[in-house]
Amino acid sequence: MNPLTDAPEKRYIPLSLLRFRTLLVGVFDQGGQVLESNAGFQMLCTEEESANDWNCSEYLINPSWDQLHLSTSSDDTDAPIYQGILTLRFPEENYQSVTAMIFRQEGLYYLVAEYNVEELGLLNTSVTALNDELMRMQRELVRTNHKLEEQRELFRMASITDVLTGLYNRRFFIESLTEEMERSDRYGKSLSLILCDVDHFKQVNDTYGHDQGDQVLRAFSQLINESLRSFDIAARFGGEEFILLLPETTIEQAVMTAERLRKQFKQQNMTTPPTTITASFGVAEYTKGETEDEIIKRADLALYQAKKTGRNRVEKATD
Repeated sequence: MNPLTDAPEKRYIPLSLLRFRTLLVGVFDQGGQVLESNAGFQMLCTEEESANDWNCSEYLINPSWDQLHLSTSSDDTDAPIYQGILTLRFPEENYQSVTAMIFRQEGLYYLVAEYNVEELGLLNTSVTALNDELMRMQRELVRTNHKLEEQRELFRMASITDVLTGLYNRRFFIESLTEEMERSDRYGKSLSLILCDVDHFKQVNDTYGHDQGDQVLRAFSQLINESLRSFDIAARFGGEEFILLLPETTIEQAVMTAERLRKQFKQQNMTTPPTTITASFGVAEYTKGETEDEIIKRADLALYQAKKTGRNRVEKATD
């Protein structure tokens, strides 16, 4: 039934209001069924539906039809039983809010509402601005989180890295050694360790100064870094002493690695200080059941043997 052309059995809305589009007028029974509506009310509907097919119990969400119906007395009154923002929900989660008054007369409900174009425009502008601000804040939050992650990683690296050489520090090495020993025990994989020391380093410092001594340590560290595999771990163990952890490596393979490092370090063309500098190496392979201190002690004894027998040598630890 078209409320503009088909005359209902009983007229609830004056003819003068039926064609109004800026004013919404609707009449409902106690169950929320639309009995009559004007052109403004029809604007809430899709092209496929008629307002007279509506039931406010389905569309009205704030206040809900049950709240509105149950909160009113059965007595008629000239005062509105509701006045304020009325929110309706349509299919596909579309919402419409209007400024409305609802009256109750003779058991029927009369809705009178208006489209406030200016207020809706301002609201839309405010919502758009708010969304833009939220997007800006989200982007800023992402950037801030990224910076915090970078700072956290910098702090973490600073806590495990030797400042002078850029290698890992002693504490991180011991933690890594413990983990690799446990992995070796679990999977039966070989694990070797190399302890090395720059020969006559005190003499280098005394002759050429500490700046030149630091340069020697940095050059040796760079050579170690460039020579090891990605999963090997190298650390400055103290002073001019360095330690290397080689997972899945037998003592024979570790000796070959130490020999290569020894030869390369001796052959380095160092202009500062202008002298040939060598290093000595002690190699040990992890034996299941021994402690961190015990394997390091065996590598240290092998290193001592290398220095005792002339330096610039690689010695293998005994069991």
